[in-house]
Amino acid sequence: MSLSGVEFGTGATGVVLAPPVGEILCDWVVYATQLARLGYRVLAFDFAGTGASATPHSGGVSADADVTAAVQFLRDSGVQAVALLGAADGASAAVVVAARLTPPAAAVVGLSTASMLATVDLRSVVPTLQVPVMYVTGEQYRIAQVLYDATRSTTTRQIVVSRGDVAGFGILYGPSSVAIPQLTSITATA
Repeated sequence: MSLSGVEFGTGATGVVLAPPVGEILCDWVVYATQLARLGYRVLAFDFAGTGASATPHSGGVSADADVTAAVQFLRDSGVQAVALLGAADGASAAVVVAARLTPPAAAVVGLSTASMLATVDLRSVVPTLQVPVMYVTGEQYRIAQVLYDATRSTTTRQIVVSRGDVAGFGILYGPSSVAIPQLTSITATA
């Protein structure tokens, strides 16, 4: 089984972009291009069984395994620091991976993070995070506050609420778009 993805940019600092499970990487292209212009090496990918990653995992979806594989791909390509950014259940997968990744991720950002990933309840995962985390959400979605509250206060954490009824990729684009400051502070030495 192999994943299909697209790389943008070059450099020693990378960003893995995880779409919502079932959606394709194309929704990341504009944002990935912006990050590449800022000097990041970006990898947007399709989860197994979706888009160009047509072959599903045997035994079902394993979104966290796919995010881990994307991180490993960037690290094997020479990237020294990797941030994870995901949308919806792709954000949940990024958070799960950030909680257990060795060496640790530089940061994790969740856009409309879902509270569950398969059978994993994120409320039990976020207290173990030891990397900077940012939860970004639209006004009507309350799970970001629950996850923020469950994240240890000793972990660098932030919650950003975008104006309006936006979710997932919509948070990055349009009149209510949100800047993701965590990414602009990551360096190769992070």
